[in-house]
Amino acid sequence: MKDWIVRLGLWIARHGGWDEAPIIAPYEQQVKRLLEEAEQEASSKARVIDDLSLSLAAREQAIQDRELKLKGLSDEAVQREESLARVINAMKVKITDLQARMATAATVSKPVFDRAVQLIRDADTTLSGGEAKHHLVYAKLIKDFPTLNKRELALAIELALFHAPKEG
Repeated sequence: MKDWIVRLGLWIARHGGWDEAPIIAPYEQQVKRLLEEAEQEASSKARVIDDLSLSLAAREQAIQDRELKLKGLSDEAVQREESLARVINAMKVKITDLQARMATAATVSKPVFDRAVQLIRDADTTLSGGEAKHHLVYAKLIKDFPTLNKRELALAIELALFHAPKEG
């Protein structure tokens, strides 16, 4: 029992002694202060979280707006591409139609072709440009064949140039 009394005395000494009045430990004030600080810190963190959530919501809205804008741009690009594809297809159709019409309508007679080849072969080589030679040959063909369509004469020159033997 003596051992128990010693232990009780040591416990009482460690915890501030013995008093008949209720002891308000200094811990309670410190606990209150710590609770108030924790509440203030929690409220400030809640404000920060609210601010961050608003900022995040604004950023998400901005991202959605950009995505919609990009989608609109991509839709516009797709529409432009489809429009260009339609135009290109229409042009291809027109080109094939023109080629078919030219193949049937614009034929060069043998004498015109032969004369164009001869004129190209005999063209003045002192002229500096091919365009001047082309105009000379064209003028001579017009003089030689005044009743023929000028388009046929120009086609004869082009065909003669294409089929003529290359020099050099």
